[in-house]
Amino acid sequence: MRRIAAICVSFIFLTHSAFSQYSTDSISETEVKRIIQFLAADSLKGRGNYTPQLHQAAHFIAGEFDKCGLQRFPSFPSFFQRFTNKLITGKEREDSSWLYNPQKVLLNVIGLLPGKSLVHEAVIFSAHYDHLGTGDAVSYDSIYNGANDNASGTTALLVLADYLPKETTTKEQLFFVHFPGKSWVFLDQVYL
Repeated sequence: MRRIAAICVSFIFLTHSAFSQYSTDSISETEVKRIIQFLAADSLKGRGNYTPQLHQAAHFIAGEFDKCGLQRFPSFPSFFQRFTNKLITGKEREDSSWLYNPQKVLLNVIGLLPGKSLVHEAVIFSAHYDHLGTGDAVSYDSIYNGANDNASGTTALLVLADYLPKETTTKEQLFFVHFPGKSWVFLDQVYL
């Protein structure tokens, strides 16, 4: 995982060097490591779809959006767009703590940086934040951490979401969308 984290950090710093006219301390290696290590940690058990750990990752991403000062999608009560491809009743949407039931509901996490003049145009940055979860043990380890697929892409988007509001003024709306990677497979999905 360290090698993959280093590749992600290198990619982000190479990208950052293209914007060298901006503040040089905007993207820190420490921050990149913090995010990727959280997302690829054993405690998230590989962020499999329909698991509590995937929801934990979604809440982490939403918290990062909040810290960055991103806004919610217009008319959304939170950063989450919930959906499912399972047959569920209204009561099954939430668990006992009134949160979205992780075994029944998946969450897209959407943040917005409003544009200044071209409000009817948008640029969308996206990455999937799920991975395979757990499975057959390989070298006595059954957690597929997913540092490269796709904690690294999710990290890059979160760093970008933090960087852009501080360093630039955009004309277009900028959307940052993190989704469960299998959502494109769920052709029968229902948005709740």
